[in-house]
Amino acid sequence: MLGIYLAASWIVLQVIDVLGNNFGLPEWVPPFALVLLLLGLPVVLATAFIQEGVANLAEPVGSSGPADVSPSNELSSVSESQSAQGATARPRRGAHHRLFTWRNAILGGAAAFTLLGILTAAYLVMRTTGIGPAATLVAQGVLEEGAEVVLADFESPDAELANVVTGALRIDLLQSATIRIVPRAELASALGRMQQAEDAVITGQVARELALREGYGAVIEGEIGTAGSSYVLTARIMGGEDWAPLAGFRQTAKNEADLIDAIEALSRDIRDKAGESLRTVRGGAPLEQVTTTSLQALRAYTRAEALEEAGDRLGALELYESAVEIDPDFAMAYRKIGVHLGNIGIRRPDQVAALTRAYELRGRLPEAERHLAEGYYHSAVSGDRDAAIRAYEGLLATDPGNTTAHNNLGVLYRVRGRLEESDELFQRRLAEEPHATPYGNLVETRFMLGGYPAASATADTAIAALPEAEFAFESLRVRSAVAAGEYELADSLARSFAERFRRPIEIVMAAHQRYRLAAIHGRLREAERHVADFDVAPGFLANPMYMAILRGELARVRGDLAEAARLVTERHDQIRGSLPPGDRVYEGSLYLLLQVEAVDEAQQLFDEWVSEVPENQL
Repeated sequence: MLGIYLAASWIVLQVIDVLGNNFGLPEWVPPFALVLLLLGLPVVLATAFIQEGVANLAEPVGSSGPADVSPSNELSSVSESQSAQGATARPRRGAHHRLFTWRNAILGGAAAFTLLGILTAAYLVMRTTGIGPAATLVAQGVLEEGAEVVLADFESPDAELANVVTGALRIDLLQSATIRIVPRAELASALGRMQQAEDAVITGQVARELALREGYGAVIEGEIGTAGSSYVLTARIMGGEDWAPLAGFRQTAKNEADLIDAIEALSRDIRDKAGESLRTVRGGAPLEQVTTTSLQALRAYTRAEALEEAGDRLGALELYESAVEIDPDFAMAYRKIGVHLGNIGIRRPDQVAALTRAYELRGRLPEAERHLAEGYYHSAVSGDRDAAIRAYEGLLATDPGNTTAHNNLGVLYRVRGRLEESDELFQRRLAEEPHATPYGNLVETRFMLGGYPAASATADTAIAALPEAEFAFESLRVRSAVAAGEYELADSLARSFAERFRRPIEIVMAAHQRYRLAAIHGRLREAERHVADFDVAPGFLANPMYMAILRGELARVRGDLAEAARLVTERHDQIRGSLPPGDRVYEGSLYLLLQVEAVDEAQQLFDEWVSEVPENQL
C-alpha cells in the first residue's frame, strides 16, 4: 500500500505541475497539494494496518458447560457447541475498525482535494474579477493592459548597487506582456524639456513627473535597505490621480550572492500583481538565466548601459566586453557588443562572433530580446532575410509596441520591395515617439515610393520634429537628390551642408558627399581634396583601405587603370599586418580591380580573402 500511495502521489503532483505550466495555477497550489498528500500518508497506512495487515484476534464468547451431557440433550448440546465455536471465530469490532475504512480514506482524500480545487478556483476568480486581495491591478481597473510604466532608479546609499538592481529588474520586466517598461532612450527628450540631463538619476519624483508629462500609466519605485549582511528590496507601483501606492512588494537577500534571486522574485511579484498571466509569470525564464549569475558582470553591464545612454559608445563597448569576460554565457552582453560594433562600423569579425554567440545563447534571453537577437543575427550574419522577418514579425505578434521591431522590420520590407508595408511600419513607430532612425528610414522608403519630392518633404517633417538631428536629414536629402539624378541641386545642398555642420563626423559625411559629386562632374582635383578630409574622424570612412579605394576610383575616372590597381594592391600590402582581415574592405577592392581589368591581382586578393576570413563573414 505504501508503494501504491507513493506512485499515486507522484502522478498527482505531475498532473498539478502540468496544469500549473499550461493554465497558470497559483504558486501555492503545488506545496498545498504536497501537504495534503503528506497528511494522507499516515491515514492510508493506518487503514491498511488495521484492515489488512494484522491477524484479527477474537475473545471467546460464553462460559464452560457441565462435564456430562445426557443423551436426551445431546442434539441441543451439539447445536450450542457449534454456536459457541462460531461466536469464538467472529472478531470483536472496535471504533478504530469503523473509522479507518477504505471508504472513509477515499472520501477524505477526495474532500481534501475538492477543497483545494475550490480554493484555487476562488483565488482565480478574485484575481480576474478584481475582488479581494488576490485581484490584479488590471482587473481592478487601475492599470490598463499594455500600460507604459516608468521604472525609477532604486534608492540606496550604494549608488552602484542601486544601478545594478535597477538594470537587472528592467531586464527581467522586459518579459512582461502586461506592462511595458519605457526605455531610457525614449525618456531623453522629456528629460530635456524638464531641464534634466539625459543621464540624470530618475528618482521617484522625477519618474512621476515624467509619467504626468508623457501620459505613462504608472511608476515603479524602490529602495535597497541593509540589515547586517542582508539586503532588503522594496518596491511600489504608483498610479492614479494622486499617485498613491497601488501595490507594494518586498524581498530579502541573505547576502550579495543572493541578490539576483531576490530581484527575480521581486520582478515575478510585480508582474503577477500587475495582471500578467500566471502561466507566463511562472513559466518565464528566471533572471539568472536571462542576465547572468555573476553580480560583477551585471555591474559592468549596468555601467555600460549608463555610458551608452550618455552617448559614449566606445566606453560602453569596452564594459560590455568586460562583462562577457567575467561571464562567457552573458547572452544580452554579447548582443549589445554585436549591435555596437555594427553601429560604429568597426571590427566586423568581432561583430559576427558576438552576434553568433548571442544567437547560440538566445534561450537565455527574455522573449523580446530573443526575437531581436534572432532578427539581428539573420540580418547581419547569416543573410537569411526571411528568417529575420519571421523573428521580427513574431516579436510584434506578442509585443505590438516594440519600436525596434517596427524599425528593423520596416527596413527588411523595403529591401524585399514591400514599400507600402515598410512605410506603414515606420509611421507606426513614429506615432509612438519621434526618433531619428525611423525618420531616416522613412525618408529612404518615401524616395523609393515618390522620388526626390516625397523624400525631401519627409525630411522637412523630420527636421521640424527633431531639429537636433537636422544634419542627418539634410544628408539624406543630398543622397536623395544624387539618386534622382538632380546633380546641380545635390551640389548646392552639399555645399550648404558642409558650411553649416562642423563636427568631425559631420565633416566626414559632407566630404564624402562632395567627393562623389565632384567625381560625377569630373572635378577630380576637388574630389581628391575631399578625400583628405576623411582623416578628421575615426571610423569606417577613415579606414586607410577605404581611402585607397576612393583614390583608385579617381584614377580610374582619369583613365589611369594601372595606377588604380597599384593604389589598391600596395595598400593591401601595407595593412596586411596591421588591420584584421574583417576590416580590409576586400569586397570594395575586388570590385575596383575587376573594373580596371586587373584580373590576376583580383584573383590573388580573392584567394587571400577566402583563406583569411571565415565563410560566414564573407
